[in-house]
Amino acid sequence: MTARAVIAPSPTLADPPFVGACPGGGRHPTPSPDAPYVWSIAVEGVARSFAARVRAAPLILLVVAPGYFPARWTTPDGTRPANPHGGNPYTIIIPERTDVVAVAKGSYDLSQLYVAYFGGRIGQDCASGSNSLYTGGGPIGARFLYLLAPAGYPEATPVPDDRRYRFYAVTRSYPVSPEGMVTIGPEHDIMGYHYDDPPRTLPVGDVLAEIAALVAAPATPPAR
Repeated sequence: MTARAVIAPSPTLADPPFVGACPGGGRHPTPSPDAPYVWSIAVEGVARSFAARVRAAPLILLVVAPGYFPARWTTPDGTRPANPHGGNPYTIIIPERTDVVAVAKGSYDLSQLYVAYFGGRIGQDCASGSNSLYTGGGPIGARFLYLLAPAGYPEATPVPDDRRYRFYAVTRSYPVSPEGMVTIGPEHDIMGYHYDDPPRTLPVGDVLAEIAALVAAPATPPAR
């Protein structure tokens, strides 16, 4: 990886400003642009094997999480749209800036990467989501193995005036312990699928080597 020097905004929060369920729940279209925006969703995560997740992820990075930014809208300038209700395509996200340690899969040549987590509270407006599988967010300075895909917020720019940066979404996250170990599994879901059970705890270097072997292997029929 060849990292490019860049002047980027620094995170201002050490802990993720995630919120619980928004009051009232649900998304309520209303003719009043000034009415509170409230959108709560819950997603039941689908269990998949580590190998399947690696093959499906377009980008996998080992990162250090230096901090979070306050919640913002996904508008181009991050501010509230004129009318956030009805057909509004925008929502609220919590940005995280990570420092890239290594690229395990895909191509990425910047020294930092920005993650967008759905949800957050801005004044009277609130968005929240839940997922039964762990998908990121952690203490400042922690290392993570992030499986990533482009976030679906094409107008939101994490670094003003630098279009090289875009927001990514974490499809699965594996924390790295202070001792440099990663635990893979177990994954269960409500449909009764079980993968990577019993779990495996490996040095992060071994996990990166396993990812490299999976990427290099011939394509196989997709598996859950």
